[in-house]
Amino acid sequence: MKRSRFSSRKRISADATELSRLAIGLAESGSKMEDQFWQGRLVELVNRLFNDGTEDDFTSALDRLFDAHPMAHDDLADIIEANAESCVVRHAGQDFDILLLAAPVLAWSRFSIPTSAIPRSTLQTLKVHLGAHVLAADARLALADYLYSPDQLPHTFVDTWQLMRQLGKAALEGGDLNVDAAAMPETNRFLS
Repeated sequence: MKRSRFSSRKRISADATELSRLAIGLAESGSKMEDQFWQGRLVELVNRLFNDGTEDDFTSALDRLFDAHPMAHDDLADIIEANAESCVVRHAGQDFDILLLAAPVLAWSRFSIPTSAIPRSTLQTLKVHLGAHVLAADARLALADYLYSPDQLPHTFVDTWQLMRQLGKAALEGGDLNVDAAAMPETNRFLS
């Protein structure tokens, strides 16, 4: 009689297995040329998974590598984070580097600080100051018109990637990102 096998190890998808394999290859490479080979393959797969919206593959691969191969875990985490926060987009026949920039706003108050929409005039003032003091002269900038609470920021790599792509598209079109405040999750009131 055939016995059922009970595996204590959770099965992971083929893509998560491939992420792990490529990350181990990168971690164990012995030259710059080999690093570039593994990074190229890894970035290609990571970008495909972002387009597919498969967060579970990232989590599974990172969880498996955390104990099994810490250096590969760190390499994979670096590549996933870098690609969630930046990309190259072709627009009007030209390549543009898109970079997600988070600028915390610090406030001191005895009262709770609500999350709310940012008025257009304030957005324009922020854009002028960022353009004059932080960004390169020919940089394009899009801002979200919403004051996020810390618990409303994206929680996953895929959510971060989607926000970066939306802001990048808005910047290339010369606009800002209109955030639907009603669709945002409720937040805790924070005291400064």
